[in-house]
Amino acid sequence: MRFFQVIATLAFVCAVVTPSVGFAQQSPSQVQTAVRNALQAAQLTPQQKLKIKPMLEHYQQQTANADAATKKSAQEQLLKNIYGVMTPDQQAKFKASLKSSLGSGASP
Repeated sequence: MRFFQVIATLAFVCAVVTPSVGFAQQSPSQVQTAVRNALQAAQLTPQQKLKIKPMLEHYQQQTANADAATKKSAQEQLLKNIYGVMTPDQQAKFKASLKSSLGSGASP
């Protein structure tokens, strides 16, 4: 159950950091579903999931009462860190799955 909370946070981060994919036209549940599917498509290992979870928890603490500029910076850093855990193949699968789920030809 906790991992799905992490996915919800990741969905929010992706929605804010990568608007070129068309997240603005999607409902939060559609984005969450798309991110969940993209993470499954990336086929993260249990070790990768364990590495990503504290990143998301740190992000949540860091942005709880932060201003917009701090949140944007933290979101960009979080996404960079998450991609740092993924292999290039996983990153490609994640991005392709998001594009497929959310439409538009832009890449996240």
